[in-house]
Amino acid sequence: MKNNPWFFFSMIILGFMGSCTFMVVGAMGNLVQKPQEVVAEDSILLLDLEGVILDGKKFLKDLRTYSSKDSIKGVLIRVNSPGGVVGPSQEIYEEIKRVKEDLGKPIYISASGLMASGAFYAAMGATKIYANKGSLLGSIGVIMNFANMEDLYSWAKIKRYNLTTGKFKDTGADFRAMRPEEKQYLEALLEESLTQFVTDISEGRKNLSVEKIRNMADGRVFTGSFAKSYGFIDEVGTMQEAADELGEELGLGKNPKIFVPKKSPEEFFAMLSEAASQLNPATKIESRLGVELVGRPLYLFPQAAGR
Repeated sequence: MKNNPWFFFSMIILGFMGSCTFMVVGAMGNLVQKPQEVVAEDSILLLDLEGVILDGKKFLKDLRTYSSKDSIKGVLIRVNSPGGVVGPSQEIYEEIKRVKEDLGKPIYISASGLMASGAFYAAMGATKIYANKGSLLGSIGVIMNFANMEDLYSWAKIKRYNLTTGKFKDTGADFRAMRPEEKQYLEALLEESLTQFVTDISEGRKNLSVEKIRNMADGRVFTGSFAKSYGFIDEVGTMQEAADELGEELGLGKNPKIFVPKKSPEEFFAMLSEAASQLNPATKIESRLGVELVGRPLYLFPQAAGR
């Protein structure tokens, strides 16, 4: 047992759990922070918006809880996300805007690797947006995933059917081809969601007209450098540079104090489970993300739908 490398890995994990020495690592210097429980006076709240946005509950809870504290003077959000479900993406956008407008606290966004679709939407509510010059941004558009498994069911001699109260109630059923009127109905739904996306970008980016945004609203991604030249972001720069400017705007100077909320036990164990699955391919659990997102309107970078 003790010769099993996974035994030693487990012991290391337990040691980390006991000492609580996990750290949230930022881009540079002052952004290397231990998660904290007590908010120091005149601090900036640092939050991560990462991965596919399925509900956003934890992110929204932290943003609402800590941004309302008098000791928090501003918020810095580090984004690395392909987007996600329409409703939660819009809810995050609205909450960021509320903190900025109702609480009067500036919110800066720092895009690291990917800030696409729903994550791009959410960022539009911020005071200022930073991105690395090579970050991938945009993917303005809406997508819905479906699968027609009619031939597979036929091969397996399975006959499926639905009883419905209306002709659109089982739209997207996987045991038959989609009818023309169903496609038309869903395309209208997606177009409405796209209009909401474009309208809110225009509201957040006062320098961009709806017409100019529409020219880029075809699902393409673009670099941070292009986004700056087009007017989608404010600055090309690192998270450290975003923190420094936010600190100076608030009168806290460069290298302001950064507050990082502690992870909940559920998040902690989820992180351990993910780490173990990545390190041990034999026990890796395949993600069901693609299945979870079928038939839902998404502000999502398409490649993320099949993971």
